[in-house]
Amino acid sequence: ADIISGCLRYFVTKQEATYEGERTKAMVKLVKKLALAEPDCDRVCDMVLDYSQQLCNADRAALFLVDNDRKESEAHFQSGEVVRMPMDTGIAGHVALTGHCVNIADAYTDPRFNSEVDNETGYRTKSILCLPIMEKVGKSQVIAVAQLVNKRGGHGVQKFTKLDEETFLSFSRYAAASLRNARLFGVAQGSLKEAQLLLSLAHALADQTLDEEKLVEFVMDMARTLVQADRCALFIVEPETQTLQAHLDSEVTLQMPMDNGIAGHVATTGEAVKIDDAYSDPRFTSAVDSNTGYKTHSMLCMPVRYEDTTVAVAQLLNKIGKDGRPTAFTDDDMTTFSTFAMYVGVTIRTARLHARGMKQ
Repeated sequence: ADIISGCLRYFVTKQEATYEGERTKAMVKLVKKLALAEPDCDRVCDMVLDYSQQLCNADRAALFLVDNDRKESEAHFQSGEVVRMPMDTGIAGHVALTGHCVNIADAYTDPRFNSEVDNETGYRTKSILCLPIMEKVGKSQVIAVAQLVNKRGGHGVQKFTKLDEETFLSFSRYAAASLRNARLFGVAQGSLKEAQLLLSLAHALADQTLDEEKLVEFVMDMARTLVQADRCALFIVEPETQTLQAHLDSEVTLQMPMDNGIAGHVATTGEAVKIDDAYSDPRFTSAVDSNTGYKTHSMLCMPVRYEDTTVAVAQLLNKIGKDGRPTAFTDDDMTTFSTFAMYVGVTIRTARLHARGMKQ
């Protein structure tokens, strides 16, 4: 019996070693492909998703890119769907916040598990392996979370193993490097495109007619494009009457007191205002939303200056994210628009002087 037991242990140990060796070889091949991939963030995300699923023999996988500054996660699913959500949502949120692996044999016994997707799709989640992808350049932090669902085995759904955790930990170091490189490349590409766009806008402004109405319409269109806003209003400062000439779109214009609302605050103080949730800000007036049925989520209100004088205020509403849904404006949006606003300020000032000259 001891001999048979020893033989069985030897056989199992050898089989496990063979399996681990094959998995290591597979990981090396996948890592090479990942390292040679183009530094496109969406492409790298897809590869990390697929390779994680293969290495741990999971039925499904999702990747959550963590935005530590905005406390949000961008969830990438194998269906191609991308959804933004609060960083602390669900099991992936727990891993994003703690940096600790979570290995669950039965999802329905864990209070952090949300069964809504199962209920809607008819899919049955059983085992879950949720792992952090850490960036260790400077301060160590979670930059992504991989969530693997339902380990496949010879007898139905299995529990993910310690070997799965260790394998992914090794793979995650390479995944982190690829995700970081893709992100940096994307930022560089975005900066280049942004610089090119700003240059083209500056040239376009220089070529604009001095007709104020047409100029305002052009500025509103370009402002929306520049920061991916859904809507834009432009408020021209009338210092003689202490009012704002509000251009809500290409057709609607009205006069309002210079200190009215958020635009008035920016006009009188010269300070930019960025609001992630308009309805949580006491300065926001929801009357326009109520009258039109529009829903304001995020807002960026920026001064347009000529030298040290605020000549206009641009109010941008609802930045459109990659998933087509409203999201918050960023500090980069403020910086970008500030550069554009310098050109706009000079052009508005010139148009005003031209209009006065024509009246004399």
